[in-house]
Amino acid sequence: ALFTQMISHFSNDFLTVEAYEMANRIASESGILTELYQDKSPENISRYENTQELLNAIQDFSLTATEEGRPNSLNVIIRFFMHHHGLSTHSQHFICVSV
Repeated sequence: ALFTQMISHFSNDFLTVEAYEMANRIASESGILTELYQDKSPENISRYENTQELLNAIQDFSLTATEEGRPNSLNVIIRFFMHHHGLSTHSQHFICVSV
């Protein structure tokens, strides 16, 4: 039930909150960052660094979108990725995520 509540909480802002802010909130409030940071195993150190890189990439995308006057919600980033991935692999199938 707690997981469902957390997803519901995040979905309320998914379309309106700026992408970096939303991604950072999800990573922080879900406990992902804390858990990865506290476990000093080589695998989790790598996971933590990858998560930080992902957040930095989302922040860069978000800043660029704002400067160019484009929407920059996390929903837009996911749609952009899915569209780009579908075109680059010539895939006929897309996964539709509804929030």
